[in-house]
Amino acid sequence: MSIHDLPSSDCTTALQCLRFFLETSCFEEIEFVTRLGVSRSALASIVDEWTEIEDKSSSCVGYLALNNCFNEICYGVSLSKEEWAKWFFSVSRETVCETYNRWLLSNREHK
Repeated sequence: MSIHDLPSSDCTTALQCLRFFLETSCFEEIEFVTRLGVSRSALASIVDEWTEIEDKSSSCVGYLALNNCFNEICYGVSLSKEEWAKWFFSVSRETVCETYNRWLLSNREHK
């Protein structure tokens, strides 16, 4: 199941996670691929082609990018309240983590 099969609010949250890492300098370039599993240019392509993202299989680049960006937002990086509000608007960290879990669960159920 794709992220786009989940509620539109989940899609928006997922895209916010991807854009956060694409548009910030949260990780130095040397860390970027190591932590996210994709290059900055690959992440840019995923964001550009958002409506066509392939994330139904763990072997897909889109799946890897979504999984790792969600994981870093939920359990890795630490953001101040101001930084969080800038990138995630009115969505809480708990909501992002719930979205991540729904997406993971939907992919497991449809394999």
